[in-house]
Amino acid sequence: MQLRSYIEDIQWLLLLIFMIAPQSSKAEIPAPSVASYSIDGWIEAGAFLSLYGKQNTFNFGPTDANSAQEVHLDQFYLRANITRKLGDDLNLGITIHNLVGTDWNNSYSYGFLDNAFRWNQIGWDLPQAFVSIEPPEFDIMVGKLFTPYGFEDLQATERPLFSTGYLFNFIYPTSQTGLLMDWNPTEHIAIHQGITNSPDIWIFNIAEPNYLGGFSIENSLMDTPNNFSFYMTYGKGLMRMNTIMMSGVPFMPMDLDTFTTPVLGTILLLSECWSIQLENDIEINIDLTQGTVNGSKALYSGEPGSNGSWIGAGLWLDKKANKSLHALFRFEVLQNSNQIATGYQGTLTEATLGIAYNPAEALTLRPEIRYDRSFGSSPFLNGTSEQMFSMNLDAILHF
Repeated sequence: MQLRSYIEDIQWLLLLIFMIAPQSSKAEIPAPSVASYSIDGWIEAGAFLSLYGKQNTFNFGPTDANSAQEVHLDQFYLRANITRKLGDDLNLGITIHNLVGTDWNNSYSYGFLDNAFRWNQIGWDLPQAFVSIEPPEFDIMVGKLFTPYGFEDLQATERPLFSTGYLFNFIYPTSQTGLLMDWNPTEHIAIHQGITNSPDIWIFNIAEPNYLGGFSIENSLMDTPNNFSFYMTYGKGLMRMNTIMMSGVPFMPMDLDTFTTPVLGTILLLSECWSIQLENDIEINIDLTQGTVNGSKALYSGEPGSNGSWIGAGLWLDKKANKSLHALFRFEVLQNSNQIATGYQGTLTEATLGIAYNPAEALTLRPEIRYDRSFGSSPFLNGTSEQMFSMNLDAILHF
């Protein structure tokens, strides 16, 4: 009986403590983290119609993925992004891009699915696949990512014109695998640092560390909205055209057998871009590049130990007529020594005039006319002409 009395007293004491305890003392169970995701993409098809061009021959200049006088499925592109909140100020992200189409070799990395697909035919590639961690003021990314150089982009929806210019086609690599970090010390300044493998080379095939660094500044150089960025990379690698030829593009008069084993050179690449938003809905973009290559392999002769340099500039004008129509103009010039970047000696220029028209929210049409001119060589129309005129058109269906 005495034991039962003790138990009853303890029960009443616990009940009293619970009743008088303040509500704030109750422990809160943290809410589980929530993941968000987004999936989008597009289908792009287009055609290059060059004056006096021939079907199923390499279309030097406007593109290195398609031949002229044909209609191609350039890109069936799918992007997936997953973000998971790990804390109040910490996010984890996963990004995966898939590309199916004839543009596969614009994204090709030497050593990944070699000889799996043929030039001018539909293939598949993985342009981006990376994990990102986003603490305050930082963005840390690990995996295969797009390079930050230049104005034009592999993704059809991220560039204003259908055709691509010489800086994109011959100078700037498309992707790199490694570790990149973006630091935002202020609202308008970003510092970029990274250690990557040789650009456009599969890291499990050839491992050569490269340094990537740069910065970008927003709205600090003038009164109108603007953005300036500078990037540099240094290390062993291949020029972009060397990598593209590994995918089997039929350059003339190149002997493909000379490129069965690549010879990496030491590359220094500099890139400066300035975007300026003017009044009357006019946007100007300026793209400058300089660089050197030492000990690489010459494009046509296939001889190792070649040295050379390049300098290039691009200008884009974008006039927004209304919400569904843009008038566009591009002019580019690229000079390379010892054929190191293009396979041809001398200076290449091009001028393109086009429009981007959205007859519906999910549809974009981009007709253009383009004129290419070379000084010092004859790269066009299978190496027979110093100039080329083309009329080009693509359509993009967004989803």
